[in-house]
Amino acid sequence: MIKYSLLFILFFFISLFAFIAGVQSWKLNSRVKKFDKVQARILDKSIGEKQNASSSGPKARYRVNVLYEFDYQGKLFQGKNYYSMELMGGEQVMSREDVQKILDSLSEKTEIFVNPTDPEESFMVQNSSLQWLFFGASILVFLTGCLVFGIKILFLLIK
Repeated sequence: MIKYSLLFILFFFISLFAFIAGVQSWKLNSRVKKFDKVQARILDKSIGEKQNASSSGPKARYRVNVLYEFDYQGKLFQGKNYYSMELMGGEQVMSREDVQKILDSLSEKTEIFVNPTDPEESFMVQNSSLQWLFFGASILVFLTGCLVFGIKILFLLIK
């Protein structure tokens, strides 16, 4: 019984983590959706290197560097904020190959989000619907944990 209780606790914490990631993703997505969408032109894109060690492993020490230019209300601005909804919560690092895949997928013209009250603040956002994946995963993992634990209790009651 202890083994199944520990398994349920593990499922609970995994689902809690996925739920929290979904909430964070939803908050950022909700904030960005209030911004104006404009077309931008990518001026430069490169692989950046993080100096500190990463908890994601020794290969995960690279990040996306991008510089873009956009016209907003007749003025020209530049920005460098790249966010992928799954990469929230600080500076995200990845393997060199993963960063290169992202850079290869970025075309010269792209859509960005501009803060209408402060056009200096802009974001290039990828995967903006990912929060639903996190919410769905949290529910699925939690229900699976409940099912496994519930079946074990049912078998104990039948004996």
